Amino acid sequence: MFPVERLNALVVVTPRSQLLTQVETWIRRLDRPTDALEAGLFVYLVQNGSAQQLADMLTSLFGGESAARSGGGVATGSAPTQFSPGTGRASPAGSSANTSGSRPPAGSTPTLQNSGGNDRPPPGGSTPVPASQLDGNVRIVADEKRNALLIRAPRTEYRRIEQALRELDKAPSQVLIEASIVEVNLTGNLQYGVEWFVKNSLSGSREGQALLNMHKSGDIGAKQPGFSYTLLNKAGIVRATLNALAEKSQVRLLSSPSVLVLNNHNATIQVGQQQPVKNSTAVTAGNLITESITYKDTGVMLSVTPSVNAGGLITMDISQQVTDVGDLDSATGQRAFLTRQIQTRVAVRSGEPIVLGGLIRENDTNGRSGVPILSSIPLLGALFANTTNNNNRTELLVLMTPRALEDDDQLRAVSAEMRQRMRSMTLDSQPFGLRTEDPAASK
Repeated sequence: MFPVERLNALVVVTPRSQLLTQVETWIRRLDRPTDALEAGLFVYLVQNGSAQQLADMLTSLFGGESAARSGGGVATGSAPTQFSPGTGRASPAGSSANTSGSRPPAGSTPTLQNSGGNDRPPPGGSTPVPASQLDGNVRIVADEKRNALLIRAPRTEYRRIEQALRELDKAPSQVLIEASIVEVNLTGNLQYGVEWFVKNSLSGSREGQALLNMHKSGDIGAKQPGFSYTLLNKAGIVRATLNALAEKSQVRLLSSPSVLVLNNHNATIQVGQQQPVKNSTAVTAGNLITESITYKDTGVMLSVTPSVNAGGLITMDISQQVTDVGDLDSATGQRAFLTRQIQTRVAVRSGEPIVLGGLIRENDTNGRSGVPILSSIPLLGALFANTTNNNNRTELLVLMTPRALEDDDQLRAVSAEMRQRMRSMTLDSQPFGLRTEDPAASK
């Protein structure tokens, strides 16, 4: 075994061909690029993330001033290290082995591809730059069309970059947000009273009349809806009436919006309708009336931005709003809108429900109108008065359950669960019947 310096080669002569295989193996192990000195071009194919985003992160890591952009943007560092002519040739792009793939025959001359046969110290006695000082000799280009990174760096630096990229280039987590908005409205109204008309004769050909009327306009009579008992004279004119009405209602509103969102991204879901609202009315010279109409969103609106950490804790910025159309306003003739809104930031473990807020509101109104003094008499006062009792109770509870989905299997399981819910959905005989597991069922 002797070297040929002019060809930068080794000549191996042996009577046994199996020894050439061992020699070739050791030559391939030893004939590798000098990691600390030679810069190579490597291509990293991004599997899950964004090449542009990873290039921007590496730009900040290597202290580049210009952001990495597709089609020529690079992550720049310090000036490239200059190598002397005797340090060897640079390796091709993406190559990991630089020896010939064919096995040389016995007695042939294996050619060294990378090892410098004539390595000499550079002029002036300077030594090569250590690998720890090559952090700035990195060039990175993001290819957005192929979602790949082109990295020009020494091999040792690329190994560290590749290790970091494999940790960053993982499938992003997704979060399934399931919200439950339960609202129960209980209403009870009771009205009863007596209206009557009395006419009698007085001395001196004079007559007297007495009237107890609870209407703002019109004569006394039976009220609808409700129970009424009416007394009529011979002419069929109503002279007295007893009206009574009791109302009791229970309204249950349950909204369960669900939305799937990528980690650290915003998701918005809105379920409802648009209500027209008249803004203004204008009359032109030709008596043409023009009205300006806008539309207001009603229903359930949910906006959430989740952030999942490695420990399974989910932090959420939540904006929850429920808007309903109310009664007509007597002053403007427009519809009133009932709004319940929650805006908060919470943290919860994956799969655990959390109560965002609750509201219990009670309105009790008791009214009595009638003849002064007489209407205050116990028992008999009901003959000279009208009594109104209104009771309203509203309970609102907002719950939310986030579920972090780490891989495709969990995503498929959630999708199958949602499809199963739709298949098993039936129309209950009592549309507003409360289930035992609902929080409002125990009220």
